[in-house]
Amino acid sequence: MTTTSRILPAVYNENDYEGGTPDYNEGQLATWEGATDNDMSGSGEVLTVYKEGVAGACWDENSQVTINGASNLSATEFRCIRPAPADKHAGIPVNDGSMSGFQTTYAVAGWLILNEDHFTVHDLVFTGTINNAGDRTMLDGQSGIDDLNVVGCLGFDLTNDNGNRNFLAFGGTDCYVINCLAHNVKTIGFMYHGTDPDRGYFLNCTADGCGTAFLTWAGKLCTVKNIASENNTDNWDPNIGGTWTVTTCTDGAGVTFVGGDDFHLDSTDVQAKDQGTDVSADYNNFDDDIDGEQRTGTWDIGFDEYVAVGDLTIDVSNGISVAQTLD
Repeated sequence: MTTTSRILPAVYNENDYEGGTPDYNEGQLATWEGATDNDMSGSGEVLTVYKEGVAGACWDENSQVTINGASNLSATEFRCIRPAPADKHAGIPVNDGSMSGFQTTYAVAGWLILNEDHFTVHDLVFTGTINNAGDRTMLDGQSGIDDLNVVGCLGFDLTNDNGNRNFLAFGGTDCYVINCLAHNVKTIGFMYHGTDPDRGYFLNCTADGCGTAFLTWAGKLCTVKNIASENNTDNWDPNIGGTWTVTTCTDGAGVTFVGGDDFHLDSTDVQAKDQGTDVSADYNNFDDDIDGEQRTGTWDIGFDEYVAVGDLTIDVSNGISVAQTLD
């Protein structure tokens, strides 16, 4: 039985973003945030996002959204954004309308500001067409928060001119990024900027085609395990000089992916398959990958656990779809 990394509140109210009878429509993510700034005692809040359905389009959210203000939060009572089970991506960063996610032209600093303990994002895609100067970060977690969790998300095609383009940055204590992919990101795929003794963890992520795949600020402590870092200008921060605790990560070792925009492991790979470490004890005893497939034996490096056709086992609990692309 697979233990999922996609943790939901023990009890929660659920709202739909788009879909057949939506509670919130395109452009209303901030409205949902404001409406759920509630006392979480006894019940969390979940926003379920349906797919856009139009080739070349995710949902447009062109104003900054800040997650902040809910009270009495805990590890079982928190806010979460996730896709509808049938609309979850297949682990392939192609903006063809078939997957749930957001795109933005918001042009000032971070777009989705994560400033709330225990906030969780599952299995969404993030892209953008921002074209002006300065730092632009899609998911911008703040220092001083506790237990931020980003699981199974894809950030890609953040490459516009004029200034830096980043997928995910965060600070805080015991914050986790698991089974995520950064691809074709101009500046930084994944960044940790917490204040000691805060701790950040990147577990089983993949970065390909980024300026800098992983960066941590000077004097900061960040743990990376089972990271596939390939085809980036710099796999690790070249000059800021943070402290890394590194376990079984590739560093441009030549991992063989399926190819094109598909960063699942190819059957011929020898650099990531069965080269990782079991890190289930680091987070909720999880043992799933980007597709909800179970990690068994010696874990693979990166967001994908290679499973030969005919050996597929997927846990369909907690909203993980069985309609996934096989390796």
